[in-house]
Amino acid sequence: MIYKTHKINIPKGKALYLFCFGDVHYNCQEADQKHFEEMLARAKLEKRRGNLVKFLTFGDLADSMSTSERKATRDMHDFTLDRFDEWAAKIVETMYHKALKPFKGDFLGLIEGHHYMVFQGDLYPKFRGSTNTKYLADLLDAPYLGTCGYLTLDFGEGAKWEIVAHHGRGAGQTRSARILKRKRFGEAFPNANAVMVGHDHDLFVEQEQGVGINDDGMFEVARYYVATGSYLRGYILGKERGTYVEVGMYRPSQLGSVVFEIRKENKKLQINPFTI
Repeated sequence: MIYKTHKINIPKGKALYLFCFGDVHYNCQEADQKHFEEMLARAKLEKRRGNLVKFLTFGDLADSMSTSERKATRDMHDFTLDRFDEWAAKIVETMYHKALKPFKGDFLGLIEGHHYMVFQGDLYPKFRGSTNTKYLADLLDAPYLGTCGYLTLDFGEGAKWEIVAHHGRGAGQTRSARILKRKRFGEAFPNANAVMVGHDHDLFVEQEQGVGINDDGMFEVARYYVATGSYLRGYILGKERGTYVEVGMYRPSQLGSVVFEIRKENKKLQINPFTI
């Protein structure tokens, strides 16, 4: 687990827009790149409006190798390993230059997913043994959070917001099963205000509300269980060989990302989540 604290200074009268996304699979035909570009366009719009924009990602941004494919390509000839490393770099460089470069420095962190490649040759000595997700994080001047990240967003004057973030694992076919998985994971992190998980390609924000009491009276205590969405289409008209969603007769999930609009008023945070 990687822990990071970020000092957040929201301009007066403005908001922080935290875009949370993953499972883009950017470089494959099934990716809904138009929808993804529309999300990034919204981020650019909020910047033009003077708002603060940050991103947190949840793995599988580009479509690299699966776990079984990585096992099948170990212990290969040095020349071949170098060619695979060139491919690993190109996959994320393409996404960086075509989509993410304008937001360099705006990422709170990149979580690792299941689809990635490991540098094994000599062409990229700085990243030998590391994943191309970590390489992308380096291009974006962003923290690499590995398997699981815990973040504290410090807005000053005692206003803090804590996030535990994980790519996710396994499958739950119903919305209730996916919510329960996040709740059980969140039990290990009682101080987290948001439990954010990707992988299952669902898109929702489930709010759990409680009551706090202090000398000033009662106040709301909210926790958010988040499915960070996907841009991988499940059913594609005219495609003879279906995706794994179609082959498995799964219900397609809503595509998109989760955004948290966060404002600070009277030393308190106002949280407004929505999907895009």
